[in-house]
Amino acid sequence: MLAFVHVAKTGGKTIETMMRSSFGIHHCDGTLLAPRQSGDPKDVSFIVPKYNPDDLSLLKSIMPGMKSICGHNIALWSNVEEVFPDTKYFLLLRDPIKRGASHYQFHVNNDDYTKEFGFKYFPWEKWVEWETHHNHQLKMLSPDVDLDQAIKLLESKNVFVGLMEHFDESLVMMKKLFYPDLNIAYTRENTASDNTFAKSLLADEKSRQQIADMYAKEIPLYQYVKDEIYSKYREEYGPTLAEDVAQFQSHGKNQINRWNILTNKLYRGLVFKPRLKKHRGIYY
Repeated sequence: MLAFVHVAKTGGKTIETMMRSSFGIHHCDGTLLAPRQSGDPKDVSFIVPKYNPDDLSLLKSIMPGMKSICGHNIALWSNVEEVFPDTKYFLLLRDPIKRGASHYQFHVNNDDYTKEFGFKYFPWEKWVEWETHHNHQLKMLSPDVDLDQAIKLLESKNVFVGLMEHFDESLVMMKKLFYPDLNIAYTRENTASDNTFAKSLLADEKSRQQIADMYAKEIPLYQYVKDEIYSKYREEYGPTLAEDVAQFQSHGKNQINRWNILTNKLYRGLVFKPRLKKHRGIYY
C-alpha cells in the first residue's frame, strides 16, 4: 500500500493524477466518511476528519485490491499499516510562510461562507485568528502538534518526505530510493489562477510576521526535513540526480497512463460510490 499524506497546498491534486495513472482501479482517493462522535481522540477539527484503522478497514471491504490511497483524510498518524502491513507513506512539505499565504489565497479563490457567516471568505485578520489553520503541516504529522513526535513518526514509519520547492526532484528521488515501480509522470492540477492576495501578504512585513506566528511550531519541522532528511536523499541518490531530473522534465514528465486514469474514474463512479452508499451514515 502506498499512502500519500496530502498536506494542503503541496501539490496534492497533481499527485492524485500520478497515483491514478500508476494504479488505475486499485487507487482510492480519500472520501468523507461519517463524522466522528464527540470525544473521539482522533477527531481533529481542521479541514477534514482523519481516518483511523476502522475507517480504513471499511474502505478495504468496499474496495478490495486497493494498492494506494491519498487525500486530506490521511495523516501520518492514521496508522494505515494496521490494516495494510506493507504500507509506505510519502508526503511533501512546503516552506511554511509561502504555504500559509497560498492557503489563504486558495480560501479566497474557492471558499464561500455566505450562508454560514454572511461573507464569502474570511478577511485576513479573521483568518489569522482561526486556530484551525495554525501549524497545519505539523498537525498532519503529529496528533499532539508536537515537533519531536512528528520527527519520531517520520523516522519510525516507512516515510518518504519531499519538498514542494523541489517537486520534480522529489519525485525522481522517491522513484529510485523508495518506490521504483511508481510512474511519476503527472499533469499539473489545482494551480491558482490569481495569486494577488498571496503576493500582497508576502510583500508586507506585518502579514509575513503574522504567518510566521501562525506556523511557528512547524517552521523548525520544515528546517529539519530540509537540512537532515532531504539532504540525505540527495547524497544517497548520487551524482546523476540533476541529469536524471532534467531527463524526466524533458521526456518522462507527461507520460501518464491515460487508460488507468479513465478506468479509475469509471470504477469510482460505477462501483466504488454505489458500494459506499450502501453503508449507513456514510456520505461523500
